[in-house]
Amino acid sequence: MTQNHTNYDDYNKKVAPHQLVLPLDYGIVIKETAPVRLLDAVLEELNYTELQHLYSSKGRKSKVPPHILFKIFIFAMSTR
Repeated sequence: MTQNHTNYDDYNKKVAPHQLVLPLDYGIVIKETAPVRLLDAVLEELNYTELQHLYSSKGRKSKVPPHILFKIFIFAMSTR
C-alpha cells in the first residue's frame, strides 16, 4: 500500500525556552484602495487616553494594547 506523505518545513523552530516565529506582513495582501486602509488611517489619528483609563491597572497586563483591541472591534463591526 502506498502512503502519501508530505513534508513541511517547520518555520517555528523551538529553541528552549523560546519559540522562533517569522513575522508576517498582511498589509501586502490588502489592496491600496481597500476601505479598511482608510479606516485604519482614521483610527491611527485618534487619541486613546480615555480608552486607557477604562482598563484596570490591577491584575496582569494584557498582551495586546487596548487601542489594538479597539481597532479589531471596529474592523469587525464595519464588516457586518
